[in-house]
Amino acid sequence: MKTLLSLQEFISQQKNIILFVGCGIFAIQALVFISSFGINFTQYGDGWLIPKSADMITNEYIWNNLLNEIDSHISVFPKLLILISYFIDNLNFVHLMYIGWAILAISLVYHFKIIQSIDKRLTWIILPVAAFVFSPLQHFALVSAYVGLQWELTMLGIVVSVYYLNKKPYNKKSFLFAIFSSLVASYTLISGIISWAIGVISISKNIKKMIAWSSIAAAVIFSYTLFAKSIESTSNFSNLTSIDGLTYFLTFISIPFRLKFPELNLLAGIGSTILLICLISYFLKNKKQISNVQPYIQFTVAGFLISIMHLIGRFGDVETKAWLFGHSTYYAVIANLPQIALMALLSILVLKFWPSRKKLATVLLLIIILQVIFISPGYYLGWQWGDEYFQKNSEKYSCFSQSPKNVFLCNEIFDSKSQIIHNANYLLEYNLSIFTNNEFNSDYIFTASEINKQWNDNVNSQKGVGYIETVNDISVSNN
Repeated sequence: MKTLLSLQEFISQQKNIILFVGCGIFAIQALVFISSFGINFTQYGDGWLIPKSADMITNEYIWNNLLNEIDSHISVFPKLLILISYFIDNLNFVHLMYIGWAILAISLVYHFKIIQSIDKRLTWIILPVAAFVFSPLQHFALVSAYVGLQWELTMLGIVVSVYYLNKKPYNKKSFLFAIFSSLVASYTLISGIISWAIGVISISKNIKKMIAWSSIAAAVIFSYTLFAKSIESTSNFSNLTSIDGLTYFLTFISIPFRLKFPELNLLAGIGSTILLICLISYFLKNKKQISNVQPYIQFTVAGFLISIMHLIGRFGDVETKAWLFGHSTYYAVIANLPQIALMALLSILVLKFWPSRKKLATVLLLIIILQVIFISPGYYLGWQWGDEYFQKNSEKYSCFSQSPKNVFLCNEIFDSKSQIIHNANYLLEYNLSIFTNNEFNSDYIFTASEINKQWNDNVNSQKGVGYIETVNDISVSNN
């Protein structure tokens, strides 16, 4: 008994160190993930960064297109980060991924601040929260510079805005920080506009703040109607009343999990949604506690509304099953919020009921443990997908080195992927991205026997006499 008490005392004394080390483990694995699988080249969603004209300078191109929409998004803040990278870092995409990691780390700090402001006994849940925030399941957000920054900045904007709107004592400085954070979210992804809607929950009783908040929100929405012309053409409100639409919504809530069968993910989404509705209803009836749990009500509403936005604007008329389409892994960055809210609300009730209603508290604790178990497969699959992603793309980008890894793949790219060739030529001409690395070619040097084997195995290759006219669509006569 004395040993147990001394162990509890030790854990209590070293709590902050344990929390820091535990969160650090999750953060470091995400950093290693980026270091292992990040590729310094344009990925899906990054193609717009390369001007169509080879004579146009990238920084001027990005600056001129700062307010232009991309897939209905006005992504001002990610573009500014990329612009800075162009000036000081030769457009190094891997370094931009590290910035994305730093954004996740900052968001975790604000999650901790929110938890601490409610009840210091709850701070232990920052460990599973860190597991959500740094999950490799969101692998594409981690290893895609532009797309990753979009989702990470939007999530950070929502979390920071919620923190400052609920900070006590409440002051003008906090209100201004909340406004700025919501602007960052809004002008990163269209989903970030939701931050204005959930902000109303915090300031609805303050008329002056409501007027200021609503006015800025209206201005943001108006700016989207001016600059994001494709919103109307991509919207499909009929999805809201379809079975596939409901399936999409419920599965979106469970994206942070990756269970063996899609039906299990759907069940997890149904269970999470029902629990969240029941928990929020309970706290709304117990008005004494409502101010404490308000941030997690806002995270839940944000997750629900963003899921509906995607359902209207992204689901469209695709024939793919809703559960599959809803599993784009970078969505997990936002879909984490309702799951974190569920964990926090359950934890608050565990603390409340443990002294008097231990059976109920135990059931609630088991649900939290189940959440943690459901996160685990995502870690294994995330690293597996990250490795597959790296192997596939490193072969593709070796085609632009002196020693391509896969001649057949390179032939396919050079025959049909004109955009990739244009991007590579542009980056090479301006000494950007992967072409600033002096080790790029040495990383792909093969032995002579390997090169000869690939050449001889290529049935499309022909031996003959001739001369080289172009290399990567660039005429050799110009050199």
